[in-house]
Amino acid sequence: MDLNQAGVIGNPVSHSLSPVMHNAAYKHLGLDWEYEAIELKEPNVGEQIINLFDQGVKGLNVTMPYKEIAFDISQPHGQAARLGTVNTLIKAQDGSIHGHSTDGQGFINFLQSEDIELKGKTVLVIGAGGASKSICDALEKARANVFVTARKLEASMVIVKTIVARRIQNQFDSHGSIDVLEFSQRHDFLDSCDIVVNATPVGMTINGKNSSDMPINIDKLKSNHVLVDTIYHPVQTALVKAAKDKGAKAFNGIGMLVHQGALAFNLITGEQAPIEVMAQAIISKLNESSQENDN
Repeated sequence: MDLNQAGVIGNPVSHSLSPVMHNAAYKHLGLDWEYEAIELKEPNVGEQIINLFDQGVKGLNVTMPYKEIAFDISQPHGQAARLGTVNTLIKAQDGSIHGHSTDGQGFINFLQSEDIELKGKTVLVIGAGGASKSICDALEKARANVFVTARKLEASMVIVKTIVARRIQNQFDSHGSIDVLEFSQRHDFLDSCDIVVNATPVGMTINGKNSSDMPINIDKLKSNHVLVDTIYHPVQTALVKAAKDKGAKAFNGIGMLVHQGALAFNLITGEQAPIEVMAQAIISKLNESSQENDN
């Protein structure tokens, strides 16, 4: 029997953990599917994506730097339409390609799975890249009061303007709120917030070496804070460890990675994702990689 094909596209993409968790899920559910990492190179990436679907691929996850191109060639839905970025592509029966973004809702689903209350909470999001945009949008929609901060004030402003414009365009009732915080004020602001999200690469493992860098002054963290670091390699960043040492609830990026992947799995296969199986596959792979780096 021919296997249904799915995959993740990007450049580079060999580091992606998506094949690990999706193939583990297929095996667990006994599905005749296969998932692989597919590196696409400029030019004509949009045409290459369309060709993959013409060749029979059922669905694709999209990582950097092609999320905007995926938006351009698809019919976007939900958060993807609001933010102009797509991380999941599926082909409909009529041949059209539909685009979705599972990052923001995946982040919310993870927090909800940990019984983290969002409504009315003050959240500081550090960083203004693509992940931050999706997270801020989802948090504001979940009725949190969001403050985004980044080294480049303009990048933070773009996120705020995009989300405010979405609210006006769709005539949404006021959900939460979103505003910009000066980067230099982020440390003192910790006294006023409930949840801190690191959506920067600060603290990430680079070339096999772990970093002790942290994006905030850890001395300002308290035991009543919730901290989420979107980094998952290393499994425990210096920031997560320091927050736990303070008695705070602290989480790495595996939860968001798995929950956004689970939503993509549901969209692509039509089956309910086995979240625990996917999470364990990721953790096992990361632990294996960590041991290899130590040797």
